Amino acid sequence: MTPKEKYVESNLARFLHYWVSFVTGAGSFVIMSLSLLDYMVTPSNFKLFLIYRILAASSIFLIYLVNKRTINKNAHHFFTIASAIIVTTMVALMIAKFGGHRSPYFAGIMLSIIYIVAFTPLNVRMSIIASFIMYGIYLIPILIYDTISDKPFFINANVFILSTILSLILMRYLMHQRFVSELSLQYDLEEKSRHLEVYSLQLKSMVDDRTRELSKSTKWHEALFENATDGIVVLNRDGII
Repeated sequence: MTPKEKYVESNLARFLHYWVSFVTGAGSFVIMSLSLLDYMVTPSNFKLFLIYRILAASSIFLIYLVNKRTINKNAHHFFTIASAIIVTTMVALMIAKFGGHRSPYFAGIMLSIIYIVAFTPLNVRMSIIASFIMYGIYLIPILIYDTISDKPFFINANVFILSTILSLILMRYLMHQRFVSELSLQYDLEEKSRHLEVYSLQLKSMVDDRTRELSKSTKWHEALFENATDGIVVLNRDGII
């Protein structure tokens, strides 16, 4: 790996560390704050859904605390995927309990995907992996335990989710490419600045050396004239003293 590539990777890891901390820290708060919607949509399931939310929010907050202690790209990827699995599992359980394939909680899957992929600066490959893990947690259980009676609703829900995933992956690709390009340019500018600084120091050292040499030469000539035993006359080009 070249020095530039190491520089880019190091800065990407620090950037990812910051945003994983933000997403997990804020995410635990967002999960709990949306519990009011549970009471409005399905009061009979409010207490059960509150337990789901407390468990999910606590798990994600624990990930937040662990993530704060390390800067490692692979660890941040793992924390992001783990957070995605926790949140979508919580939403999938709510869907299974309320409405199945017709549940309005499919919006929670979309919100989770947006939150993970849009705010977390994953590379394209990890964005695709996270998105389709979350989509699979939503889709596969429904296909297993539920009978699809309202096909238009179910198809529309899946189209919305898949459209959201594709849009976010495209956005993530463009943003990642731009960020890598900016970091590469920043590295080049810092390298040029460092070279200029080294050259400036070398030039200053040369000037100092020449100044010392000139000072020695001046003193030597002064001593020569002051201690000369012969007369010394200085003429200009016209022979004038």
